[in-house]
Amino acid sequence: MFSQRELGFSFWIVQRRDDGALLGICGFKRGTVDPILGEMEIGWRFREDAWGQGYAREAASACLDWAWANVNCDRIYAITVTSNAPSWRLMQRLGMRRREDMDFDHPNFPAGHPLAPHVTYEIEKPGG
Repeated sequence: MFSQRELGFSFWIVQRRDDGALLGICGFKRGTVDPILGEMEIGWRFREDAWGQGYAREAASACLDWAWANVNCDRIYAITVTSNAPSWRLMQRLGMRRREDMDFDHPNFPAGHPLAPHVTYEIEKPGG
């Protein structure tokens, strides 16, 4: 995995402004699996008691704004396991669109494993 130093981006810590509590991470990496291999990928992971409070949306929106201003890319992808509907909804609220033609079974899971099926979402650079 590449780091901030090599790529200029990574997954960043998300802290609550009021008390500095660590809520999770949000940021970017280069996709490591087909169909997004080498593409810009946004992702997030938050502790469970932070779910549903808008933190992920705020962090992901800020990350997208940062990427459009600082990274030379025309689109950004997000992937998640098929059963993770909350992440799907966040992707949609961020303006991402489902790319059913790019859904796939993740190679880190054996065929038939419930975490193998993944969905792919994409957002294009505004005005691009």
